[in-house]
Amino acid sequence: MLLFEQTKTYSYRDPAAYIENGTIYLFFTLVENTPERQYFYVAMSQSRDFVNWSKFEILTEKDNLMNYSSPGNVIKFNNDYYLCLQTYPRKDGQI
Repeated sequence: MLLFEQTKTYSYRDPAAYIENGTIYLFFTLVENTPERQYFYVAMSQSRDFVNWSKFEILTEKDNLMNYSSPGNVIKFNNDYYLCLQTYPRKDGQI
């Protein structure tokens, strides 16, 4: 089963899941491939059964100076949530 179908434009990697109150939150790196460059985002999808997933939501901005990726732990502190991630700064967006 494919969660999201990889295309020439979009690919997915680095899944990390967080489960709370019966909902699975899947965070992952979304790579957008254009003829000129690649853009990296952190995106999220939700499920309650590991089979049916919501359309993904992009959580980070389109910015080659940041290129957010590789989501990791989700930490809940004082009812706020924090997602660990990293960036791949590539000024010219080299492929």
